[in-house]
Amino acid sequence: PRRTRRPTTTSAMYMARGGAIAFVASCFAAPVHRELLLDSVLDSVGHAAGTANSLVSATAESVATGSSSWLRWGRTDEESEPYVSTYTTENSSQPKPELLWSEKVMLMDGVGYHEHSHTAKDGYYIGNIPPIKRLGLPSLNLHDASQGVRTHHAAMIAQVTSWPCALAAGGTWDPALVRRWGVALGHEFLAKGVNVALAPGVNVARIARGGRNAEYLGGESAHLASRMAATYIEGMQSTGVRATVKHFGFNNQETNRNYYNARVDERTAFEVYYPPFEAAFKAGVAAVMCAYNLVNGTYACGSKELLTRDLRERLGFDGFVMSDWWAVHGFGYQNAGLDMLLPGNRMLTDGSHDFFSPDNLAKTSEPGVVDTAADRVLAEVLRAVPTCTPPYCGQEMLRARATSDEHVALSRQIATESVALLKNGGRLLPLQSGSRVALVGSACDARNDIDAMLRQWNLANYYTIGGSGRTIPLSPASVA
Repeated sequence: PRRTRRPTTTSAMYMARGGAIAFVASCFAAPVHRELLLDSVLDSVGHAAGTANSLVSATAESVATGSSSWLRWGRTDEESEPYVSTYTTENSSQPKPELLWSEKVMLMDGVGYHEHSHTAKDGYYIGNIPPIKRLGLPSLNLHDASQGVRTHHAAMIAQVTSWPCALAAGGTWDPALVRRWGVALGHEFLAKGVNVALAPGVNVARIARGGRNAEYLGGESAHLASRMAATYIEGMQSTGVRATVKHFGFNNQETNRNYYNARVDERTAFEVYYPPFEAAFKAGVAAVMCAYNLVNGTYACGSKELLTRDLRERLGFDGFVMSDWWAVHGFGYQNAGLDMLLPGNRMLTDGSHDFFSPDNLAKTSEPGVVDTAADRVLAEVLRAVPTCTPPYCGQEMLRARATSDEHVALSRQIATESVALLKNGGRLLPLQSGSRVALVGSACDARNDIDAMLRQWNLANYYTIGGSGRTIPLSPASVA
């Protein structure tokens, strides 16, 4: 029998009558790829014809044959070759370069999205900070999320590992295994051109039906989240990818996530909800993402009590703070401690709501705030591994194969280790050779509708969560 572990919060319990076998399987049947060991996107789709859909197949064929527009994403005939950073981490011992005003504000405001749209332009990542070409510095290519590279394009589905969710990884109660996972994730992000991962999520579960509980490492245990967050970050950042701990703070529900007000006293905050973030800071995490919700009456991304008093002065964080996407609702958030606005486009038709434009930053910033914010972001630019520069990232984003047989094996191990045996009545386990086993229920053969998930960004199924943390599997298999 497997060793007994304490179960995490969001789990499913299955009971076998007669033998009284009980176990907990975090995130139901954790997704593990079968078909990710093939050499090309086209071959993968062809081999998995019964599972993959026409959209994935057509996109993969287009990419594989070079007929897709990815070959010239962002380029016009008049433009020269794509910008390539000349900076290397060997330069990090040199004095920090001096930035012009225009360069400072570039580090604070995202680019790469269509105006008044939730959609990024071709060749751009989920988040993008442009390079400082005068100094040879790289762009910051930010991408989701905690359980793998977000598959926001059909061609990516066969190229990355659809890992078990973060809650399942926490359910292993094995920090060393989670560190290995962090290293593997870092390598996959790098292969896809990403140098800032929007991960991990460490919010402590407060509501059992919280829509993002599966994305967070520790369930309702602040101690478990703290242990796992530290090793996850250490593993990921050992590859050169910078990590982002999120969502600060008190992001415990999806219902009315942009409007609910979390009222929290200081003792509760510091004893229950802050420890995982503090552990991430001690592990050297590069960035913090502030949350959508309000905290004690003020939006989290504009709260000086949250981002300056608690985050920096009391918890000791010295990296930079980015907003969640479109989580800034007014001017002056930089004065509260926000260093980077993402994704940077205007969602309102009134151009004055480009809150972090150079003109608006000049008008609304307190003395020294822009200098300090840019300096924090610059420090991580100097630590990040230079990759491709958007919009010239088609090769990395749509063609690079990031998964491996080792990663698939590790995914299976995490899924298996996340299962905790609670009871073995009648000593029925381990099963004897030749035993007949019945698998009962719709989850045993749940449909993996890739077309539907590509049409609806927040759609989930038995194999993967919905939303920004979703990594769509090509051919999922349950632990069974």
